[in-house]
Amino acid sequence: MRVTSNLWIEPYKALRASSRIRELAFVHGVPLTGLDALTPALALKRVEEALERIFVPTKQCCEVLGALVEDSLAYATDVFPSVDHYVRRLNSKELGISPWGIRLITGLAGIGKTTLVLALGRVLPDAELAIPGHGTHQINRCRLVKLGEKWGTNEIRRQFGITEPGMKDIPRFLYGSGCASIGLDETQFMGMSRDAHVRAAKVIMQLNELGPPLHVVTNFSLGHNLGKGNHEIRARILASKISVLVPEAAESDDWRDFIAECAIVLKEYLALDFDLTSYRIELWNKSAGIKRNVKRLLMFAYEKARSNRRKIAWADIEHAYGSLSYSDARSDVMTLLAHSLGTAKEPLRKDLQCPFPSDDLDRYEGQLRESVKAKIARAHERDQLTANQKAAHKPHMPNVSVTVRRPRLKADRSISGLTAALVAFQEKAGWRSPPKT
Repeated sequence: MRVTSNLWIEPYKALRASSRIRELAFVHGVPLTGLDALTPALALKRVEEALERIFVPTKQCCEVLGALVEDSLAYATDVFPSVDHYVRRLNSKELGISPWGIRLITGLAGIGKTTLVLALGRVLPDAELAIPGHGTHQINRCRLVKLGEKWGTNEIRRQFGITEPGMKDIPRFLYGSGCASIGLDETQFMGMSRDAHVRAAKVIMQLNELGPPLHVVTNFSLGHNLGKGNHEIRARILASKISVLVPEAAESDDWRDFIAECAIVLKEYLALDFDLTSYRIELWNKSAGIKRNVKRLLMFAYEKARSNRRKIAWADIEHAYGSLSYSDARSDVMTLLAHSLGTAKEPLRKDLQCPFPSDDLDRYEGQLRESVKAKIARAHERDQLTANQKAAHKPHMPNVSVTVRRPRLKADRSISGLTAALVAFQEKAGWRSPPKT
């Protein structure tokens, strides 16, 4: 019973280069077509779906994915050293696998945490291993658990396809499928109750006991809550490896690449003279660098342009920024800007405040401050412009239809003129002429 290569370990070794991780994880934008034939609501849904599929593996995303790969490689090297060892352990009474550890992945809502962990499935795809005398074994290198509003032992078993009560059969199932990484997502729903920290900690510890490295996607609110409750559990979770994702810098290649992919999706629906990438700094300022906000701005801009039967121009994005649909996101952007300057009147909300120290967050706050200063400078510059110069700086709105109106003729208001006009109107309306008297 000899298999020449170790399919549990070899794929991880090929991912030591970040360029290879970026290549496998990248999801390019696909140009949309045929939206005009759809209803406005369905067309907007197609725009949303196409923008959501985009994933640009930034430098920090590749670093986190690389760390997850290294965690999985270390685990696989320890528990899957050979096919013989795998078969013996799988058939033994006790697996003898200790919990490997936890990694927290956190960041602002909408920054791309979920798309990052989904990318791990593309970096570590499933495979099959044929073992002579033991059939073909499916290798599922990473498993993502999405608990949503439901949580607890029953939901965990259901997601793994385990029907037996309790958690005791799950470790053997995971080992048999070659799993070397477990992800936990949708934890924001656990942060919506008073006992959120207790519930979240319980689920995290249950999943950690299954063996493979666990990475937990968490928002800032839950990160704050994890600092409460049982001291021992809190210490174990907060002693985990922590990766804090922050928005990309407005001038970075990563941000430009993201905007370029969005432009590819909407290429057919952008005005001919509107280069979206040339507005990447302005888009950063209106979104605080949060990718979900950019996608929403583009959705609402498409909706506005379509309602006016024209293609998207920058003025549509300006309109989207001021719209009611974007009001919550706009409020968050303005709150982040105010706190970066120290001018906010109220404390920063927990969902906008990182519970963990990060040098990258200091850099991000610095960019928020520069964004405000640049906006003030531009406003001051506009105040100094003449009327002609202001007109030249006004956002361009493509004029796709021009209505030519006939000049209004001066009416003959004499008695004979009014009588003639009345007769003409009656004949045009199909009325009978009034009887002569």
